[in-house]
Amino acid sequence: MPVWAGTWAGLTNDIPGQLKACGQVKNQNYRIQCLNGAVQNSFWDPSGQVTARSFCQLLQNPVEKQACYVTIFERANQLITAAEPQQQFCAAVETGYQSQCQTQLTRSLSH
Repeated sequence: MPVWAGTWAGLTNDIPGQLKACGQVKNQNYRIQCLNGAVQNSFWDPSGQVTARSFCQLLQNPVEKQACYVTIFERANQLITAAEPQQQFCAAVETGYQSQCQTQLTRSLSH
């Protein structure tokens, strides 16, 4: 299944619709690709960060949740380039992922 599968039928930014569509994928690797494509599609510019964080928070499977956060942290590196907005982004991530967020985004500032 292609990574854009989560955007089928106008599901862009329709988190419940995307989760339902991707949840039908039986193979976990393909399901993760679907979820990552869907969350990345919601985060094309900084205005999508709230939707992207909400998407990841809703995931229950730890492997899928981790992959989701890796995807949005990579996008945040590309879209949010100043230190203070990056800190604000990470502070809004659910508690268990804030440290990973800060590490990944801080690394991008040092390059």
